[in-house]
Amino acid sequence: MLLVITRCSTRSADVKENQNVNAVLELSLQSVLDSLHLENDLKEKILVHTEFFPDNARTSSVASLIDFLGADTSKQDIDLLRRLKKTVNDSLVIWKDYLRLRTTDLYFHHSDSLFKSPKYFGTFSLSNPILDNEIKRGCYYFAINCGNVCSKGYIIFLRKDANSWKLDDFFEVWHG
Repeated sequence: MLLVITRCSTRSADVKENQNVNAVLELSLQSVLDSLHLENDLKEKILVHTEFFPDNARTSSVASLIDFLGADTSKQDIDLLRRLKKTVNDSLVIWKDYLRLRTTDLYFHHSDSLFKSPKYFGTFSLSNPILDNEIKRGCYYFAINCGNVCSKGYIIFLRKDANSWKLDDFFEVWHG
């Protein structure tokens, strides 16, 4: 599967924050891909990162989820979503050119050869994660574009257990 990723940040980019953001993305993406693997065969596939959605699609997706969840969710999660809505279209700072997550290869740069590869599955888009003040909970936007049948956008919620970020919950906010 080929996945393309972008990222945004809410604070000045100091070293500690970049380490947190990179850890959140790297440790949580495997859980996200494992969940998607149930619906799509991502084994030995390539995903390429790209920003392919109009700005208002991401923002309206987050706003719709805030409205949908309403009083049924914690104030902390609503606050995270409000912060995500403000920054969801900021550029993602890419920390690597390539990342292999079990059986899926993620590429963070474009190359014609990637798109022509028989392992090419689609593209992906990713926002910078928004973290709470304690850096124990966060959320980000993730979308995969792999044609009309399997393209989807998600808001991913994470929690930190010990020294590892785990998928806590995710909401599909649109599908192709």
